[in-house]
Amino acid sequence: MWAWLGDNGHPQRYEQATSDLLEAFYLQDGDAARARIDIGGVTYVTFECRDSSALDLAAVLRWRVLRPGEWDEGATDPILMCDLGEDGESVVRLPCHSDAISCTFNRSTVEQAFASSPKCPTCGQPYPLPGPQPSGVMRCRASGAYDCDGHPGCGVIEAPPGSNQAHASPGTSGPQHPRPGTAYSGTRRAAILPNDATGREALALLRAAFAQGKAFATQPMGGETRHGWPDATYLDRLRSECATAAVVPP
Repeated sequence: MWAWLGDNGHPQRYEQATSDLLEAFYLQDGDAARARIDIGGVTYVTFECRDSSALDLAAVLRWRVLRPGEWDEGATDPILMCDLGEDGESVVRLPCHSDAISCTFNRSTVEQAFASSPKCPTCGQPYPLPGPQPSGVMRCRASGAYDCDGHPGCGVIEAPPGSNQAHASPGTSGPQHPRPGTAYSGTRRAAILPNDATGREALALLRAAFAQGKAFATQPMGGETRHGWPDATYLDRLRSECATAAVVPP
């Protein structure tokens, strides 16, 4: 399992898909791959658009299947208000369950709820279900060639235009999109962040967003109105957008 050294000095594991990709690069190029893999804690992030029917929902949600007797007698499904375990159906409990809010459901309720929303239907806890983004790879690199306006002397972190080839080329929307099979013309966008605490926190959110099938873009200058720097509220807005989109931070 590949990992990167976080700001706290401890190794942070990559997602499995990213780790597998890095291992493939290393096996192909050996030590020469290190220059591409090590860019100060941010490297290749992948997203694979898959049919929702192939998604292992139990693995993503990490629910626990309850045995008869593990829920109160007469307890009901909090959404459909039918008995838990009715007609022999499996009963599952999400990790967000608490004594204050019941997140224990009949399995079919969970499957239907998460088909339309990535959040727990009772408490609203977000889960990292894949979004509508096409498959692709996000490549990031550190550069000291210039700075973002308002962040002098620290250089930048770049996700270069066209780095996600699935976004750069025309195609059709995948199965997670609200309108699957819809043609799109493609686009080229770059995320440019200051290489400081603000930028690294933003990058962690962007990495999580990309890995979960979402995307954002910024510029090195132009200010907030042009989606560039300086922008004193960028990080707050990014946090808010990620929360709204149910992006689960690393």
